[in-house]
Amino acid sequence: MNVQYVPVHCLGILDKVYMEMSKSELLMSVLPPDSFRFRYVAIIRVTYGIMLPIMMIIEMTRMKLDIVRKIGWFAVYTVFLQLALILMFMGFVRYDSLYDGYIWNSTRVYGHSTPDLNHFYPMFQDIHVMIIIGFGFLMTFLKRYGFSAVSLNLLLSSLTLQVAILVDGIARSRGGYIKLNILTLMEAEFACATVLISFGAVLGKVSATQLVLAVLLEVPAWVVNKYVGVEVLGVVDLGGSILVHVFGAYFGLAMSRALSRRVSPMDHDLEASTYYSDIFSMVGTTFLWVFWPSFNAVLGTERGAGRAVINTYLALAAAVVAAFVTSAWKNERNKWEMVHVQNATLAGGVAVGAVADLMLQPWGALILGFLAGLLSTLGYMDLQPLLANRLGLHDSCGVNNLHGMPGLLSGVVSIGMALLASETSYGKDLYTQYPMMAPMGNTSALQELLEEIPDASAGSARTSAQQALCQGLALLLSTLLAGVAGTVTGLLLTCGSTCESPRQDQLFADDPWWEVPDADAVMEGGSNGRDSGKLFSIQIPPRVEGGGRKIIYQSRSVSDSNPPRANSPSAAIMRASRGFPGLRSLNWHYVPSLTDANEGKSGEVSEDGKTRRLIC
Repeated sequence: MNVQYVPVHCLGILDKVYMEMSKSELLMSVLPPDSFRFRYVAIIRVTYGIMLPIMMIIEMTRMKLDIVRKIGWFAVYTVFLQLALILMFMGFVRYDSLYDGYIWNSTRVYGHSTPDLNHFYPMFQDIHVMIIIGFGFLMTFLKRYGFSAVSLNLLLSSLTLQVAILVDGIARSRGGYIKLNILTLMEAEFACATVLISFGAVLGKVSATQLVLAVLLEVPAWVVNKYVGVEVLGVVDLGGSILVHVFGAYFGLAMSRALSRRVSPMDHDLEASTYYSDIFSMVGTTFLWVFWPSFNAVLGTERGAGRAVINTYLALAAAVVAAFVTSAWKNERNKWEMVHVQNATLAGGVAVGAVADLMLQPWGALILGFLAGLLSTLGYMDLQPLLANRLGLHDSCGVNNLHGMPGLLSGVVSIGMALLASETSYGKDLYTQYPMMAPMGNTSALQELLEEIPDASAGSARTSAQQALCQGLALLLSTLLAGVAGTVTGLLLTCGSTCESPRQDQLFADDPWWEVPDADAVMEGGSNGRDSGKLFSIQIPPRVEGGGRKIIYQSRSVSDSNPPRANSPSAAIMRASRGFPGLRSLNWHYVPSLTDANEGKSGEVSEDGKTRRLIC
């Protein structure tokens, strides 16, 4: 027997011993209660399920199996992970009582506690669109990384929701199975948002294999942070500014810094956007902007959710104004920059998250949103370059500016709101907004509160100052735990060749990982085979560089001071442009066809509407 399999066999023996003991009523009578027995079995089987694939991968590495060379480590890790998840779902996860056909008769007689699907599903759909479309397209700004940005976003979301259901379910369970309902799926969506925020910090700098392994390390850390923040500290953070945005941002930044010790991404040629990639990124921005009120309000009470929608809506609107104003103000030519509009316009939704359902007042939401937009834009213009130059901290998407700093701002405002919280502002609703401030159990004060507000529950009788302290501790914990866990994750992902760390020439590019169609083939496909190799488009983007005409032929710039070869298509464009008044002052963008051999043939420019083609 190989040494690396000893821990797995030991766990298997413990599992079998427990199963034999469970057959004896006498032994079961002296063992701990059901909840402890369940946790005992859960720990053994989850550990068994995780360690067995890891040991098998180690064995495959030692034997250097041909299958690894053929399918790659990404497929090996992902297949084993999915198989382990399937096995653990078989052992631990079931439908909630309303959806479980086996206990339907009992449910009809005794009722159920399953959350109402019709109440939550509309907002759940909104959040799902944010996760898949909003985050996915927001990251397509890199000119050569669009395939990976959208597709890896979908892959990470699919893996994260499965891992989160298991890890968070075991942490929250009180014995028995993990019950699936709409709120369970909602918590998994919040875990996806956390992971995708971290993904933004390392966008273009990691392989898919590293991202899959990062999910396994980040989700448990996020669950621990959430458990301590909610169950122990009783933090009020309806929109997840502290537990989702701050944690995800600084986990990703710490991971990015650790990864940079292997390959430096600074000043990479492909870390740039184009006119069209920025438009696709703006599509993601609009989806996030439209649906963000649902993200902040979905878990609130009826009154709290109403305030959350209003406050988020107003904060987002003010952030848009601040982003446009600051972008033009800080630009030397008073022009807007697309990166600010893509990201800083969303900062209001982050900044209002921790206080979305509180008595912030509409004017307070507007002020907070404007400050967040201002802070985020200044972060992109001044702070991000400073961190890169001084600390070597590379942030691909600027998650510190969109999620980190606005999240910290939200946490600070939540401390102030907790200090000001009183029955004067909220009435008895104070104890549903701040559950830990409710009277303790088995007291007359609690009985009086329950008579007036049946939804209230026993708390810890905290004062407003104590609640404010807990808000601050939760913010500090999220920042520190994210930094430590992210650093450890980044260091682990650079150890060993099986993580498939990208080389310098593989950063910010789809080509090393995808079958990327040639640009010429894409154009020819649009012509349905007609005039194949004879037509190529000349498009006119709405900008002029250097005040003059500049013709771009693939990677070679052509201008009056740098004339093209005499018989090239670029020369034909310049010659033909003389026949159209005013055409020489335009800025041409040349997209060639499949037949580069056409160079040397004469051509002419035809004009129909807004499209001009050079026919060779």
